[in-house]
Amino acid sequence: MTAPSSILRWIAIAFVGLAIAAVVAFAASKLVSQRIGLSSQPLNAGKELAPPETHPSHAQKPANRSATTTTTTTTTTIPAPPSTTTLAPGTSAPSSDGSASEGQGPDD
Repeated sequence: MTAPSSILRWIAIAFVGLAIAAVVAFAASKLVSQRIGLSSQPLNAGKELAPPETHPSHAQKPANRSATTTTTTTTTTIPAPPSTTTLAPGTSAPSSDGSASEGQGPDD
């Protein structure tokens, strides 16, 4: 059997653990319940920062212009010159139908 002092020591450790858990839980609830940031401000807190509201009846109308200016731009496109391909010595150009040259290899 175990000695009574050993049992009392484990009971004391358990109570200390429970006390620490209770203190941590209490501190966390206090921290979470604080009002910080925008949640602590009323909904109209930044109203003085917004630009003043304008009513349609008081809005300024754009001035009427009697003369209208129209600008027309013409763009001329010059086609690019045809591209040229330089082949390495000993090679032949592909045929115009896109197929490879015939009779040059064991691919038959």
